[in-house]
Amino acid sequence: MGASLRLKDVKDGFTKYLPYCGLASYSMLALHSLKVYPEELIIGRHSRAFIFHGALALSGIGMGTYLFNRPVFRVIEPPCSKQLLWSAFGSWMFNFGSLLLWAICKETLPENKFLRAVLAVSSSAALVYVARDYLQAVDSLRFGIIAEREVGHEL
Repeated sequence: MGASLRLKDVKDGFTKYLPYCGLASYSMLALHSLKVYPEELIIGRHSRAFIFHGALALSGIGMGTYLFNRPVFRVIEPPCSKQLLWSAFGSWMFNFGSLLLWAICKETLPENKFLRAVLAVSSSAALVYVARDYLQAVDSLRFGIIAEREVGHEL
């Protein structure tokens, strides 16, 4: 008897693993923003623009997927188009805000690739940690929303 693959399984897989892909791409984006190019050892120098734009796109898709599937959206129940818009906005503002920070760091740091690599990886990890902590705090508000609805108060 063969295993069957349902559409729900595919959706759950994308929902679970696309944010991880976005996280890896976000780290690559940080490295590229600070002029550290680890892929040059494997595929050469002519791939910089492709890797940068690919990392930016995959990071946006991963972060957008993560935001789109937050538990608070199941409580406030926005229309799908508004949820998609909010997720895309949050994802791209997070990415471009990070790029702005890294551009400032790139101009102020010395030309030491090791120092830049350490700063890129640590700052991307710190920014993701703060964003995740913030989103968990926002998600915890859903219990208050549910309690208010049960008492009879509307938003």
